[in-house]
Amino acid sequence: MNLSHFYDRQNTISAMEIESLENRYKIELHSDHKKLLLLCNGGQTDRYLSHFQNNGNVERCILNWILSISDDEYNNLERYIKTFKINQKRLPENLIPIGNDPGGNLFCISTYGNDEGKIYFWEHEFEADDDREPTYSNVFFVADSLKDFIDNLENPEL
Repeated sequence: MNLSHFYDRQNTISAMEIESLENRYKIELHSDHKKLLLLCNGGQTDRYLSHFQNNGNVERCILNWILSISDDEYNNLERYIKTFKINQKRLPENLIPIGNDPGGNLFCISTYGNDEGKIYFWEHEFEADDDREPTYSNVFFVADSLKDFIDNLENPEL
């Protein structure tokens, strides 16, 4: 996984800090996500363009931030877990947010199931009504793994 193009990283964290977050919210982060947090605790990248398929059309999406375990007000993984997984069940159960785009959509990783480790783009504009269980109807496949996702990000200015 090439992280040389990442900047605005947060302070380095330990495996114990990740475990503490998991215990607090009774979740388990994917092993690839844990590795990313240990190598690069959040940040931005100059390669931020990704793609997904939507009804046969290729759509562009922009990675704004990789979420961090930190006190950061806006790109704090814990805040996103509270908002999208604990306070409101807005994501399918197996998806954990790993990043965001400028419009409030999320990049997520599947933590278990037949799609474990795959990366998805979650569009909030098409999410289920408040009283319905979240489904994959507004979730779009991006990459087979976190490594593929990071390595295939593009700089549209090049």
